[in-house]
Amino acid sequence: MLDKHLQIDRHYFKVINSKPIHIKILGDLHHSNSFSEKKLDKIEKVIDESPTDYLCIVGDLIDSTNYLYDNNEKNTILIEWLRKLGTKYKVFLTLGNHDFTYFDRHTGIKDIPKEFLNELRNIPGLTLSHNEPYYEDDLILIYQLELDFDYYKDYEKLDILLATLMDQKEKMTNLNQKKVKILLIHSPSLITHPKVLEYIKEFDYIIAGHMHNGLVHPFVSKIIPKNRGIISPNKKLFPLHARGVETIEIDNKKITLIVTGGIVKIQECASPLNLLNYFFPMQMDEIVIDSVQKLLYKHK
Repeated sequence: MLDKHLQIDRHYFKVINSKPIHIKILGDLHHSNSFSEKKLDKIEKVIDESPTDYLCIVGDLIDSTNYLYDNNEKNTILIEWLRKLGTKYKVFLTLGNHDFTYFDRHTGIKDIPKEFLNELRNIPGLTLSHNEPYYEDDLILIYQLELDFDYYKDYEKLDILLATLMDQKEKMTNLNQKKVKILLIHSPSLITHPKVLEYIKEFDYIIAGHMHNGLVHPFVSKIIPKNRGIISPNKKLFPLHARGVETIEIDNKKITLIVTGGIVKIQECASPLNLLNYFFPMQMDEIVIDSVQKLLYKHK
């Protein structure tokens, strides 16, 4: 089945005076009762196969909070996997809507899994958006923009996003222009709205997930117009910003948006549709930034 295959898309960028930076990106793991732990081993192996300085996980680490209460063994496996990654890399985990959702049948209910979040918070090498959104070192600046459950409920809400950005404005402006600046956010759906861009225009890269590649199968990816999907998580047909790489321009500055395709395409809580996962590969992305690389974009 295709879901045992892990596809990694590599993106190369030339940045003057930058030392080599290697960033791996994954999203929408949707770890659940039905998730095969062999996939965790496969993901770790791929991360280990090439240089990795930073590992960015852009939301929906878990499928729902349900299994945190009824499957302690699965919970422990996931925590230990993250702990192992944290011993090797700088890991950034930006939480998404499923990380705060308990499902009663197919109805999502807000649930803040405090014990689970405390376990994540105490993993060495892991920076969690819920309490540490800002990170900076000699090379890079990373900001993790976490949005509340209410933002995602029913449909994503521009007013909540703008209020969140306003509240965090001081941490997202007057950034060090000599460093590579990255914004991590779970959903890219409203990220190109002009009012939103005014808050985030200092960043060089925006990295997101959530869209599950727009459920575009690799066999038809060239037929669907670039960056469009077939359907979004909120059931919108042919959504924009659903996959791949695109350039956003504001105030004569170019920002690169990368939307990773996701490990899982259809979550367990959407059973029985989740059986369609067997026909989709897992997807990850990698960014390579260097002052000597040719500026190009390609898939491998």
